[in-house]
Amino acid sequence: MCAATANANRVVGFANVAPFVGLTGSTTTAYPGAQATNYNANNIRSAVSTAGPSSDAWTGGTGTAANAGVRYQTTTQVSSTITNIRSVDIYNSQLLTSSNTGTFVGVSSVGTGTPTTSGATIALMIATGTGSSPYEFAAYNDPNGNQTNLTASFGLNRVYVADDRTSINTAGATGGIQRWSWNGAAWLLDYTLNENVAAPLTGTLPVIGARGLSGYLDPTGVAVLYFSNAAGTELREVLDTGASATSFVLATADTNTVFRGVALTVAVPEPTTYALMGMTGIVGAGVWFQRRRKEQTARFARV
Repeated sequence: MCAATANANRVVGFANVAPFVGLTGSTTTAYPGAQATNYNANNIRSAVSTAGPSSDAWTGGTGTAANAGVRYQTTTQVSSTITNIRSVDIYNSQLLTSSNTGTFVGVSSVGTGTPTTSGATIALMIATGTGSSPYEFAAYNDPNGNQTNLTASFGLNRVYVADDRTSINTAGATGGIQRWSWNGAAWLLDYTLNENVAAPLTGTLPVIGARGLSGYLDPTGVAVLYFSNAAGTELREVLDTGASATSFVLATADTNTVFRGVALTVAVPEPTTYALMGMTGIVGAGVWFQRRRKEQTARFARV
């Protein structure tokens, strides 16, 4: 991504993950357009693509109404409804985004399908609640879940949302990973996966907020989730076996490095398999996670 600098390059990079180490073979695509119109003096935060290098990319970030919001290839402002976008992703061919601003605190849809022109309407899909801080999200159609009226939910019936709060609000809600389920008419919050479920009001156990998030459903319908904690010091895994499920550490960040976005790649990637990031500098990478050095970011998105 980038620092808050006027006229800094804001580009989309495709990292070849085949070597599993470093970013050998990576490409950076600087889509045409005046720098000053692309998240100028602020941050590009996320990116997602459907087809890889030199094809398409949707980006999200923050700035003024004229240069932020959701953009296509960084150049076309698809929507300026929200000027503080956190994560963009595509599920079932529908572009979704997360934000924490105004009446759009949660996960929203962006237009219909994957819009490439301006004027797309952003509609709040899941309101994650007052005081929440939603970042990355993972969405599925659980075959064991409610299959009623899925056309109204973009074919999805379960969504996990990373909430990076590390404190307890007056209602007893904490950060962690929110689990939402579709009941055929609305999205309902099932529970929040975190490390404070045993005593949410005492604060005696650590509350682990989540920021980066990815995962998959195993054959039995249990979600296997990978996430970076709010501080960026740990990469964790949790199996959603219920509200009391606890996570464990997979990796800890190196000195002067933090974990941010998280994504899964294929188990044995082909040489043409790419992970996508919005960035100004590439600073480190891994199979499941991305590292962020001070003042520089490389956020992996799901391809």
